[in-house]
Amino acid sequence: MDNHSLLKRLNKIEGLIVLALVDTFDGSILETIGDEFFNIDLAAAEGANLFNYQKQLMNEIDPNDFLESVLMSTDNQYHIITPLETNHGLFLYAVLDREHTNLGYARHEIQKLERNLNFYTY
Repeated sequence: MDNHSLLKRLNKIEGLIVLALVDTFDGSILETIGDEFFNIDLAAAEGANLFNYQKQLMNEIDPNDFLESVLMSTDNQYHIITPLETNHGLFLYAVLDREHTNLGYARHEIQKLERNLNFYTY
């Protein structure tokens, strides 16, 4: 199964607005599914900045620990950044409608998907 098909499986998550596979270095989007009118380009670029800052902070706190995810919440949305274990240069950026999603289930499904993506560091 290719990576786009794996991303499409997350369309079943209730309340998913958009999901993107993002490069941590410049915030560029490699793949996206969901609402084409949501400004995921801006969110991904700023998400990359936030993720890199959080990764640096975690490294200073405990260099042997790994950043599993970053959760941001607003009045209407949840934003979840989940780095890939197979390539620390990529992360999944999910935006969920807060009223229509189960946060625990969504995080579980995103982590399950992340484990099945095959992007290896060269």
